[in-house]
Amino acid sequence: MSSRGGKPQSGRSHSLVLWTALQYRIRMENRNYIELADLQDIVRERIGVVDRWVRVEIASHSEVRGHHYLDLIQKSPAGDEEARARGIIWKSNSGIISRFGSLTGQSLLPGISVVVRIVVQYSARYGLSLVIQDIDASYSIGQRELQKQETIRLLTGAGLVDRQKSLQLPFLPSKIAVISSEGAAGYGDFLKHLDGNQYGFRYDLTLFQSLMQGDGCPDSICAGIDLVCRTGDFDIILILRGGGAESDLFCYDDYALARCIAECPLPVLTAVGHERDYHIVDMVANCHFKTPTALADFIVDWTAGVEEQVMDCLASVQSAVTDRLVSEDRYIGQLFHDIRYSLSGRVNAVDADLKRLFSSLSAGMALRVKDAETAAARLLTEIVHAAGLSADRADKSVGDSLVRIMAGAAARVSTAEGEVNRCLNNILFALNATLNVLEQQVVLADASIRASDPRTILRQGYVLAMDMDGTILKTVSSKRAGDSFALKFMDGMWGCRINDVKRDHSGDCIENRGNARTGRKDSRTADDRKPASCGDRLENI
Repeated sequence: MSSRGGKPQSGRSHSLVLWTALQYRIRMENRNYIELADLQDIVRERIGVVDRWVRVEIASHSEVRGHHYLDLIQKSPAGDEEARARGIIWKSNSGIISRFGSLTGQSLLPGISVVVRIVVQYSARYGLSLVIQDIDASYSIGQRELQKQETIRLLTGAGLVDRQKSLQLPFLPSKIAVISSEGAAGYGDFLKHLDGNQYGFRYDLTLFQSLMQGDGCPDSICAGIDLVCRTGDFDIILILRGGGAESDLFCYDDYALARCIAECPLPVLTAVGHERDYHIVDMVANCHFKTPTALADFIVDWTAGVEEQVMDCLASVQSAVTDRLVSEDRYIGQLFHDIRYSLSGRVNAVDADLKRLFSSLSAGMALRVKDAETAAARLLTEIVHAAGLSADRADKSVGDSLVRIMAGAAARVSTAEGEVNRCLNNILFALNATLNVLEQQVVLADASIRASDPRTILRQGYVLAMDMDGTILKTVSSKRAGDSFALKFMDGMWGCRINDVKRDHSGDCIENRGNARTGRKDSRTADDRKPASCGDRLENI
């Protein structure tokens, strides 16, 4: 198809396109534009050199081939994120991280706030970069001190600072739990000092392994304390950690660890760091010591003091028991003498009664025989004179009468003798019964005396409360708080002091909580024998 004049239609279209392209080129040549590199040069010139200290919060931290990449954010007081940027610590400058950790004991973990020196750089290839040149450790140290004061405030408000100190140390610990690390130098020094004590004392120690530094230290020690308490076989807990860098000991200011120690039902003794170190765990512990070896010295002196007190009590008990036994022997001897004297008097009285009875029976029998003879003679005379019989018959009659009289007299004498024998048998039976009763009374008295013998009572596991001169204490009014008394056992004696006196509801009982006291002098001074931090409370053990 063709237009008028014979020219093809496609030729006009091509001319129109050429015209449009020519017009666009003319407009572009007249417009002012620049290249991308030129634009980046302009941005770099506008930004200039920015080198400032900036307070930021770390949102994330990663390491790639030695380079450290951090997301830095700023939050509003309400906790909302207000700004975010990407920070870089180049590998060549990564030493600032280890230096910051050694000074503050912290790592660049998400959630901590730091002040960093940032240099803003703009690269044509990588764009905008925030290069971290340094980290201000003093800001973080100040923050740590503020956090430490806040921890102390929280513990004080909860009444936990002095809770451990209200727990009384045992008279002498029989089983000791140690929370430490087996390879730690402080634990080794403690064992060496304890095992090499001059008295030859031996101790029952159980080690509970734990981390003693780093971020996992508080949780590890708390787990060890919980395990000791659940075991239920220990008297005290020792937390041992030798010296080291100050940053290694920051974990001993942890609130959770301090609260765990304060709420522990067993006395906790700490020995962490050097002599100059003092941490929150030391503040809340029952007792704290500057070094593990100082704690070992305290335990050895504690044991030596108890041994001295026990030996003094034993000597006092032996003296008191000896005096009491002499007194009891004297009393028992006097009692037997009185019993023998009483029995002798009663036997003499019975003998006198028997003699009087025999005398009375003999006199009665003599009177009866004499009366029988008189009656026979009178009867014979009456028969001879009154009957007028012949001599032979009279003699025969008299003979028969005499036979009958003698038979009757013999029968009456036999009857009297039987009555006398029966009376004698009754008397002897009564005397034997009386003697048996007296013998039984003597046996019972002897058994009662032996049962009440203090030695027998002590063998049964009882103790006697007595004054220091051996007088037995029986009532509450016998002593007052502050007085001294003694507890007598089968094999020794304790010298004690009364802290307080409590009466039960009926007023019959008294509870005396005695403190063992020593009477012997020690060549060492009080400062040498026990640390000043626990000296006063050791008097109440």
